[in-house]
Amino acid sequence: MIQLQSRVCFHSKKLFVILGIVLTISCSQDEETNLTLGDEFIDISTYITQTDTFSIEMSTVIVDSLITSNTGVILAGYCDDGELGKITTEGYSKIILPPETYIDIESEDRFDSLTLVLPYNTYSYGDTNIYQELDVFLLAEEMLRTGESFSFYNNESISYQSNSIGHIRYLPRPNRDSLIEIRIDDELGEALFYKLLYNAEEIQNNDNFQQYIYGIAIVPNKNQNSCIIGFDQSGIALNLYTSRISSDSDEEAEQDEYVFESYTYYFSSICSDRSSTDLDDINTQSESLNSSYTRDKSYIQGGTGVLTKIEFPHLNSIMFDQNKLIFSATLWVGIDINSYDKDFPESLVLYETDENNSFDIQYESKILSSSEFYLDEKYHLDTYYTFDITSFLKEQIESGVVNNRNLLITIPSPEFNTTLNTTYLDASGSTESKTKLIISYIEI
Repeated sequence: MIQLQSRVCFHSKKLFVILGIVLTISCSQDEETNLTLGDEFIDISTYITQTDTFSIEMSTVIVDSLITSNTGVILAGYCDDGELGKITTEGYSKIILPPETYIDIESEDRFDSLTLVLPYNTYSYGDTNIYQELDVFLLAEEMLRTGESFSFYNNESISYQSNSIGHIRYLPRPNRDSLIEIRIDDELGEALFYKLLYNAEEIQNNDNFQQYIYGIAIVPNKNQNSCIIGFDQSGIALNLYTSRISSDSDEEAEQDEYVFESYTYYFSSICSDRSSTDLDDINTQSESLNSSYTRDKSYIQGGTGVLTKIEFPHLNSIMFDQNKLIFSATLWVGIDINSYDKDFPESLVLYETDENNSFDIQYESKILSSSEFYLDEKYHLDTYYTFDITSFLKEQIESGVVNNRNLLITIPSPEFNTTLNTTYLDASGSTESKTKLIISYIEI
């Protein structure tokens, strides 16, 4: 939920705690009054010290791979994203036969056309006011998985034949139109028609059919900077249209449609060429690029696996003795002032990570904290995310080995796997920056 927030400035300060307490009064007038905070009893005279002077180091991390199969979405398009590189997305899918009970082709039927239907799922990234070009290719190899994994990843691709079987140049309208339809070469359409007509070996079952047609690839024109479009996989299909000539010349021809649907084996290949960007030096997930090398900002982007790492280098300077307890710890993360032309994600999530930047985005139970989002629509000065990291900070200090664990900020799944949603975070460390760690601790 988006909340509007006026500007708030925090300074190191002490706030006396005024508490309304329901007390059970004993008969003894000499009993000392205590509060309970967790397992600690705290005297009524307790006060809170709040500080936001701890330094934060931010850097950009790129995950080695992320799952893009079985998400319900196929992405296709090309977009030059400037600071994050030139992004190419291609969609791959197996195709299955129409149900046998629906096949009713007879000798008097005629082939009309074969088309590929791509229903929008309303998602787009980039400029939809520029014409986009897509080509359709037949796969040159099977989409196979080995071992126990049935997943495909964003850094994979499947080879396809050199000749396009379909082409479209269109103006994307993902929030206005319901779909696009691409005419497929008649040669393939007629071949499918006659195989259905004569009940050929290739269409006896799906195993045979998928040896005849391994699948399709949906590929953008990489010479035309446009946008990336999301398509609803459940509606993607090859539609074979036929007509039946009636013996009565006064009657119109009957038309039939045979749907070869997209199969459960599908995924999006997402490739980002960062050779001309600041992020070109990142080669593996275990590496991170400090924000001082990226003009005092860090990045998050779904699909390409870009996320932000948070470190607290001087956390071990906190010396909490027996008279001090952490009451709360809140991480504020501001938006880079020059990125207000982008659509900010309404929610980000934090994961705990190790020195290799490992984390598991597939399980919500692994999320350390989800953000609140505060949007300053008028002045653009107070837009930021906040995360409650109290438990993380307590565990770090209580373990006696601080700074051996860090934090990663990213877009929640499944958006991280199915979109290119992007945000630039403020890592300037200036006094005006909204990025800070606010710790409140209780002195007892």
